[in-house]
Amino acid sequence: MTAETARSVLAALADGREVDPTALQDLRTADADTAALLEQVVDRVARLHRRDSQFGAVVALTHDLVAQRDGALLDSIVERAHELLGSDVTYISVYNRRAKTFTVRAVQGETTPDFRGMIVPPGVGIATRVVENVSPVWVDDYQHSFDFPHDTEIDRILKVEQISSILGVPLVADRVVLGVLFVADRRRRRYSPDDIGLARSFADHAAIVIEQGNLVADLHAASIRADRERERAESTAAAVRQAAALHEELTALVASGADPQTIAVALAASLDRQIAVVDADLQVLAGPQSLARGERSYTAALRRAIGQGRSVELKSGPAEFIAPIVVEQTPVGALLVEQTGAALSQAERRSVERSGIAFALMWMQRRAVDLAEERIRGELVKELTDTHGNRDQVLERVRTRGMNPERPWRAGHFHMDGAAADPVLRALRADRNVLAGPSGGGVWVFTPGSDVVDRIRRAVRAAGVQAPLIVEQDAQTLEELLDHLEMIRGTRDFAAAMGQHTGVLRAEAFAPYTALFDGRGERAAAFVDATIRPVLDWDARRGASLFATLLASLDEQGSVTAIARRLAVHPNTVRQRLDRIGTLLPGDWTLPDARFRLEIAARLEAARRAISP
Repeated sequence: MTAETARSVLAALADGREVDPTALQDLRTADADTAALLEQVVDRVARLHRRDSQFGAVVALTHDLVAQRDGALLDSIVERAHELLGSDVTYISVYNRRAKTFTVRAVQGETTPDFRGMIVPPGVGIATRVVENVSPVWVDDYQHSFDFPHDTEIDRILKVEQISSILGVPLVADRVVLGVLFVADRRRRRYSPDDIGLARSFADHAAIVIEQGNLVADLHAASIRADRERERAESTAAAVRQAAALHEELTALVASGADPQTIAVALAASLDRQIAVVDADLQVLAGPQSLARGERSYTAALRRAIGQGRSVELKSGPAEFIAPIVVEQTPVGALLVEQTGAALSQAERRSVERSGIAFALMWMQRRAVDLAEERIRGELVKELTDTHGNRDQVLERVRTRGMNPERPWRAGHFHMDGAAADPVLRALRADRNVLAGPSGGGVWVFTPGSDVVDRIRRAVRAAGVQAPLIVEQDAQTLEELLDHLEMIRGTRDFAAAMGQHTGVLRAEAFAPYTALFDGRGERAAAFVDATIRPVLDWDARRGASLFATLLASLDEQGSVTAIARRLAVHPNTVRQRLDRIGTLLPGDWTLPDARFRLEIAARLEAARRAISP
């Protein structure tokens, strides 16, 4: 009987069938030693079967991991661990190293929706102990275990799930904890070494999955960054090429002698917005006037930026960006870029700044041309005023400058020292129909037009200097005008010596007197003072009109009626004034010799007073 029972137990083991507990019980009664031996065999075979199932599950997980059969490997690991470990709840929490928190990513066996996605704060729960020890941690009674800090929300969720025993196994990759695999039961359970070992296997697989996911995410992020960097590099390269092409185009325009308007149009087309070119005084040289006009704070900002010679982004106003034009470390102007809805890119700003170099080259080129032109015109003025030069030759040089010497010409002559004369000459030479330059201690201006005085006055105002005494003269041809140079020069010197330093007069105004007084105006002034100074002083002190009455008497041959009619006063008033003049002047001024001297002095004073301001 004992042998037959033992054979039936062994047969069941051999066939893989479950052993009948009644047979084992009968065997214990008949032969306790044989029963104990068979029970050991049954237990060993059961353990081998369990290990075989576990090994199969691990192999299947490895296959899934290698094949990447689906995107839910963590869920698959938790599902198999849950099945093989026989736990009530199985889940994986992923560790965030920066925030030091755990987030439940995969779970099996839960009954509350709060479990999935549960976040464990830093420093609390079993998970923190697992990270600190980098080894498995378990408790028999979670709610009453005080070996670690608790969190109210975590305790609430686990209490709802009625969790009692928990085993936490670290997910480790390259000695770094990536998360924790938890095995939880609603009863008190002591986890065997086999349970812990199996949980470790699943945890290792989960670590591989997470590490692989992190690597893929890093690769993906790196790929995105690389794409962005490549796009940025391509965009930068395109911007550099565009800027280089623009700079090359602008340089070519400068080299070909293009004007500011042409260059500004090319820059505006490149930026797709309006461009204005201004000088240091905000005078618009090219582009719309509106970009240089605005409120006082706006124009002050423009002047400040130009004066400092630096690029400035403007917060408000017609222009968004201003780039200076600097020549030989001196700001000479600026580029103004229109304000639009879209801000200029960094590359576009650099293009505008580099365009300033092109405009600086144009300024330098024009300055060189102007300097050469000024030198030529200055030489022409010296040759025109040189009485010993070859007149035919200089007239031909004037003709080669595009000016017709056979047309009516006008000359203006004034005195001004070099420091003040330079800006005036620059302003005059801006007009190519003007020949201006210093010669013989004064400044000469020749023009085939009829507005020489207006040109000089505008140049003086632009230079901000005091208005000089200007002597003007005109003639039907330039050669005829050159015949009057001595008269013009003599008139200026004569009038200046008489104390006149401002105003405008015709050259012939003092012509009769320059010869009479040998061109010495101081002698003429002394003659006037000696002859009629008492009359002039009387008028100055009393606001009278004795000098006007004296001049009218000389013109009207002493006729009281004619004098009264000319001055629009009563004849008795004329007689009173003439009597007063007789008392002020020495001797009898009506005698022929005295009258001649008196008339010269009066005419000189009248000519001086006739000089226009």
